[in-house]
Amino acid sequence: MAVRPWLDVRRPWRSGHAPALIVIPLGLIVTVCVVDVLAPPHIHLGPLLVAAPAITVAFAGARVTALMGALAVAAQVLIGVLRGVLPTANIQAQIIALVIVSTACVAVCVVRDRREQQLHQVRSVAVAAQSVLLQPLPARAGRVPGSAANARRDSSRIAAVCRSTASVMAGSTRDGRAASWCAASARR
Repeated sequence: MAVRPWLDVRRPWRSGHAPALIVIPLGLIVTVCVVDVLAPPHIHLGPLLVAAPAITVAFAGARVTALMGALAVAAQVLIGVLRGVLPTANIQAQIIALVIVSTACVAVCVVRDRREQQLHQVRSVAVAAQSVLLQPLPARAGRVPGSAANARRDSSRIAAVCRSTASVMAGSTRDGRAASWCAASARR
């Protein structure tokens, strides 16, 4: 069984994104925490901490997003302790909301990483099948007998399908445009 993407220690960052981007959510957590503690008591900036895990989803995997969520919750608890409002219902509701949003962000990361892994597998199978089924053309093919006859036969088949489709769709097309398109494509 393959290792789950959110447990893979070797790939905490999404491909194409630099680990230096972690400074953005970390800076947001520190800034909100410091400003909230220094602000007057009637100004509460703690709810802005929810942006840290939400931003982290864009460039990191589930583990790093979970870490940012945990740091944001810890910062919210620190704000509550330093302001002396930890036992109040307001700060507890903010902490619970932050935990819920952080959990949702981690779930989004896990689903996204699984979808990317499935897409990678499908693409690799498609590339392998294409390399086996589509052999490269020879450098010089020479004369291919009957190619004009094959083209005429294919053209007549396409025209027959178009005529039958146009006759079925006669009531649904405007001014018979489907029939004229089929006729024009069959002549090509």
